[in-house]
Amino acid sequence: MTWPQLNPVTLFATVTTTIASFQLFGQPHVITAGGPLRTTQSVMMYITEEAFTRFQFSSAAAMSLTFGALLLLVTGFQFRLTLRDLGRGRA
Repeated sequence: MTWPQLNPVTLFATVTTTIASFQLFGQPHVITAGGPLRTTQSVMMYITEEAFTRFQFSSAAAMSLTFGALLLLVTGFQFRLTLRDLGRGRA
């Protein structure tokens, strides 16, 4: 088995890992609840705090949409890299 045959599996693993790492919420919330002076606060924790503690639903929705667009860009970049490598492997 060669590496070009593993590209679809590698793409799936990197995309799901990237999305999961961006959506980090539970571990820092349970351990430090954002930590001293918000040093361990993730983006998802900030969005949740903005919506449900400060009741700023509109800004939390805007941050969520921006965050989703960022995830789409990163995933698209990963797809482009993998598809380029697949094209090279078949030539």
